[in-house]
Amino acid sequence: MVNSFVYPLGSVVLAQAPDNKEVKVLISAYGIKDKNGNRYKYAGFEIPVGYNPDRIMFLNDDNVICPLFIGYIGDENKKTRREVSKHYDKYVFPLLPIGSIVEIADGKMVMITGLCSIDLISDKLFDYVAEDLNNRLVYNFSRDEIVDIIFVGFSDQKFLAYRSFLEDFYKEQGNKESIYKAIRDYILEDGE
Repeated sequence: MVNSFVYPLGSVVLAQAPDNKEVKVLISAYGIKDKNGNRYKYAGFEIPVGYNPDRIMFLNDDNVICPLFIGYIGDENKKTRREVSKHYDKYVFPLLPIGSIVEIADGKMVMITGLCSIDLISDKLFDYVAEDLNNRLVYNFSRDEIVDIIFVGFSDQKFLAYRSFLEDFYKEQGNKESIYKAIRDYILEDGE
């Protein structure tokens, strides 16, 4: 099953505006229709201006470039998000940056320490490698195992370029050797 993560209310995302500008948007509503009856996953307001009924931003997953701040995740918010998430089963959020803290399916809180991890024993490709916050055990896991995003790590243009590069490999589903070589080449090229 594909993860159907929904950003909590109060989250701020970098989004693509209709005029192709990148803007910061405060998520303020879920599953909303515009005046033409088109349904959107989110509605919000551009930061730093905030509330303006004439400038509501309507967003779907393809408009969200990356999260900048994750809003409040209390028990009530978790229940609401899970209900809203039922309607967005096809959504797969982009790779999170290292330093992000997430809760994974088995209830563990982990910090992401690497992307695109290959388990050498099973030869399986995972989205992430992470350390348990309590006992420092290492976990490999994929996006669909994330229950909640607690904190989003540092993201800059370099990370966005690297994430885009990795996402292309996921689409192509390259083999282990081609992924290792491509990552090695990318890192060496970037270091020059």
